Parts: sequence; structure tokens; C-alpha cells
Amino acid sequence: MNLVEQIRDEARLEIQQTVERLVTDNELRDMITGVVALRQSNLDPKVDGVEAQDYNDLSGLSESLRHAADFRTGPNGEYRERWESDEDAKKYLDGMSDELREAIYDSAQRYSLVGSTSHVDPKKDAELVLGGGGAAPLDRSLYTVKQLESGLLVTDTVIGLGSERAVEDDERSRAGDYARSAKTEEDLLRLGLAVAFDVDPDSYTVEEKVVETLHPEVPNIQRVGHLAVQGLEVVVVSAAVITDPYRSNGKIRNRSNTTDTLQTVINEKLVQPGNEVGLVTNAHFRPFQGADAKNILGRYGIRSEVIGFDPSEFDRPEKKPHELLAELLTLVERLK
Repeated sequence: MNLVEQIRDEARLEIQQTVERLVTDNELRDMITGVVALRQSNLDPKVDGVEAQDYNDLSGLSESLRHAADFRTGPNGEYRERWESDEDAKKYLDGMSDELREAIYDSAQRYSLVGSTSHVDPKKDAELVLGGGGAAPLDRSLYTVKQLESGLLVTDTVIGLGSERAVEDDERSRAGDYARSAKTEEDLLRLGLAVAFDVDPDSYTVEEKVVETLHPEVPNIQRVGHLAVQGLEVVVVSAAVITDPYRSNGKIRNRSNTTDTLQTVINEKLVQPGNEVGLVTNAHFRPFQGADAKNILGRYGIRSEVIGFDPSEFDRPEKKPHELLAELLTLVERLK
């Protein structure tokens, strides 16, 4: 067995072990039942008539967890951003008991959605800074530099993963000063990395091209830019929607996701088979984005290790129960 095959097998085994843990986790099962019952008591129409279901595979878990955790699908089946689901979550999780709240946080703890982490092996061929909304790209960039400066990360390549998703006024306001000129998620990564590395955000050169997609209506523009940072290669990728163009609710996607950006990094040969790659994100995104990385990068014989940081690292508020539930659901969906 060569190195690439070995890495593929390691990634498959780790994913299989995570699936087995989730499906056989009786505490998770009880927590799901409790959340669905609470939503029903608050007359949430999305779970009206839903009965507790037993399950013994990932598809069954996904269906059950969706009843507990899905607040992002709107009343007419439309897709909503994470921050747009807060109102429904507040309404339909009203009156949550301390016991149920603790069960949600315990589940989050078991699957590494809380707490800050560092790489087990600091030496990486590249560190990927995952994209996101609001202040997330800045925080992830700052955490990357913090790891570099403390010797917990050793690399000569940092890659920000973004998209052409539009940044609206309310998001710019939530993000703070660094994002004042941001028009897209790519801009958020560029600006966040520029702040973290203390360089001019306009020292940015970019190549743009049209790429092939699986649906004619999805974004098909790919951009790869470089920031001028002394002693490091700092790249920002804005991916097109080059993988499955559909959301889990059957709607066409209007922006790229982690899968698209990781595939773009591979297609552009920014990482190579046999490489050891790190990724950095917020702690509550670490499990599902780690699963994406194992699945996609491992397929090409690239080892990956994802680290995350707790909101307290940057004086951000603690994640609410519905936010942790949402990312547990995303993890399960990715593993499918």
C-alpha cells in the first residue's frame, strides 16, 4: 500500500468510527426526543404530528435530528442563513429546561463543538482558513496568526477559502470595522487576513476564470488571489459551485460551500497528494468541516487536521443551544 492509499484508508476509517459513535449514542437520541417535544409544546408547525423515531443508521439519525435542529428552512421551504433562523429558534425553544440545555451542551462537548484546540502535529504543508460570515473570517485569520506566533503551527502557506456570496449592510454592521469595504465573502477573507498579518489589503493580485459546473444556474466564476505577506504565501480562493448544486431541501445553491472550496484548492494544485494540511474554523463548525476535509482531501491522499476556537478567544458570545443543534445536524448531513 502506498502513502496515498494509506491516507485514504485512514480517512475512511475515521469517518466510519464517527458514524458509529453518532448512531449508537443513546444520550444524543434522548436529547433529540426532548427537543422535538419542546418544539411541539410550543406549537412549531414544522414538527406537528412528528413522532419519536428509532433509528439504526445515519439516514435515520439525520431525519430525527432534522426535526430537532432545523431552523434554517423557512416556512415556505426557502433556505435561510444561520443568523436568519434566530427568531424561530427563540420562539419554538422557549421554556427549555436546564436539563435539556445541559444535554445539548453535553452532546456538543462529546463531538468537539466547544473549546479551543491546536494541531497535534504543528508542521503543515498548508493551513486553510475557512470562510464564513460576519467577523468569522477575521477571527479565524487572527487565530491562525496566533498559532503561528506561538509555534503551534509551522507552515509557509496560508489559504483563505471564500466565495462570491454578497455581503449585505447588516452583515457588514455585525462584522465591525474590518469589513466596512467588503462586498463578498472573498473580501472578508482578504480583509481579515490583511488585518491579521498587518499588511495592506490592496496588495492583492487575482486571477479570475469561468469554470465548469453541474448546473447552469449556479455561480461559475472562480477567483484565486494573493496577498503580499513577507515570508509566507497567502492565498484567497473564491470558489464556484463545482460540486452537487442542490441543497438538502432540493433547492439550487446560490453560493459555494466548504466542499466546493476544498475541491477548488485540489483542482488548482494548491495542495498535493501526500501533503499534511491544517484547517482553522470556529469550534462549533469544527466537526462538520473536519468531516468535509477528511472526505474530500482524504480521497486525494491528503491528510487533514481541523482546529477550532471557542468564542471566548475573541470575546464573542457563547453559542446558543439552537446554534449547536444546527451544527450537529450539519455534521450528520455531511457524513451521509
